[in-house]
Amino acid sequence: PAGLAEIIVRQVTHGLVVHDALRLLGVSPQAYMGYSLGESAGLFASRAWRDRDTMFQRTLESALFRSQLTSNGSILRAAWGDDAEWAVALVMRSKDEIQTALSGTATLLIVNAPGECVIGGRKDDVRAVVGRLGGAAIFLDGVPFVHLPAIAPVQEDYRALHLLPTTPPAGVRFYSAAWARSYEVTTENCAASIVANAMHGFDFTALIEQAYADGVRVFVEPGPQGSCTRMIGRILG
Repeated sequence: PAGLAEIIVRQVTHGLVVHDALRLLGVSPQAYMGYSLGESAGLFASRAWRDRDTMFQRTLESALFRSQLTSNGSILRAAWGDDAEWAVALVMRSKDEIQTALSGTATLLIVNAPGECVIGGRKDDVRAVVGRLGGAAIFLDGVPFVHLPAIAPVQEDYRALHLLPTTPPAGVRFYSAAWARSYEVTTENCAASIVANAMHGFDFTALIEQAYADGVRVFVEPGPQGSCTRMIGRILG
């Protein structure tokens, strides 16, 4: 079966193929914004990052996605003990409600939309938070150990992985999920945005609201399953 590294490469490749098909059909993007791994996919799809094969090889060879940031990897065990089980849950509650209920290792990872967030932590801690919130949650499998400060021991390796030459297309805005705003695409800025995403999670609601405030009106999702389309519909009503 495919490991985490292979899954990451396949997801990015899927986004690139669908993006390029949309371009052939005449869709001309004026802005790129990504949900988690989608930020890297957008940089490659736009050709702001062009050395795709180097990144794919780095990803497949890196210990980050082989043994460190997997759901039972060494960084998880170093942070919380060898018996720790990583659990991630989609919780149908607001950011404020969840922050009030957090305890132990349970952490708010991502704000998806109004009344919808993603939390992670040791399984017992996550289940306790879900119980306090009334049990409205969906547990997610196969999610890597990211979007929280516990990955600090590999922060520099994560940054180095994402340092690539940049050639951003003219007249196109690029958005950082972690910063919830557009930014100048440089080698350092791209890596910094992606590391911030991995270290601190992100607020997708704030990102989409900022893009809308900047004039974005039509959102087209080349990613799988239409998850962002559903969330954007909830965010913008």
